[in-house]
Amino acid sequence: MAIVPTMALNRCVRVLWAGLAVIACLATGCVTLTPPSIHFSGYHAATPKITQVVMAWQNWIGIGPDPANGGRPIPILTGRMYLFGPRMDYPLPAEGGFRVEVFDESSGVVAPTPAFTWDVDAKDMPKLLKKDFIGVGYTVLLPWPTYHTGMHKLRIRTAYLPPNALPIYSENVVTIDVGNGHIQDARGYIVPATFQNPKHVELPRKESSPEPAVKK
Repeated sequence: MAIVPTMALNRCVRVLWAGLAVIACLATGCVTLTPPSIHFSGYHAATPKITQVVMAWQNWIGIGPDPANGGRPIPILTGRMYLFGPRMDYPLPAEGGFRVEVFDESSGVVAPTPAFTWDVDAKDMPKLLKKDFIGVGYTVLLPWPTYHTGMHKLRIRTAYLPPNALPIYSENVVTIDVGNGHIQDARGYIVPATFQNPKHVELPRKESSPEPAVKK
């Protein structure tokens, strides 16, 4: 919808009232019609309310330094967050924080409690903001100290926490791609063995018995 400038709109209103005054004079004699005082301060579109959360999770686990433990390597769950209004046309900036809960469903059983939970405050959201080809989004990097490679099917529940309103939820099922192998850092180094599946025990290989010597 085109926005009519304030001066042009006021001029149109006055012209309309002047026309009505001429018609009134011709029909019933001269009658004075006073145009109303109309003032337009400009058009301001209201910011749409956030009603939808869209998460794009990576299907691999990264690794990065843990600043809380002297830079020791730690697994990191990574993704992007986009917030939309009723119409999913362009993402909106966040006004609140969010919570992420990850459930390990690798055994095929729905986990009743999350394997790990992260909380991000609203004051920290500007640090995560980064625009991409979609628009305004938030880069999510979640250190996961209890992760191991036996966790390959994850149900990730995200709750955006707007101020003075109910949470808005999004849920994704992510299968960690087996083709990516063990989690690696940016240089391609395999993560330390402490992150490997503790339930996996490699059985010792049986040594093949030497063949008996053939008597000639």
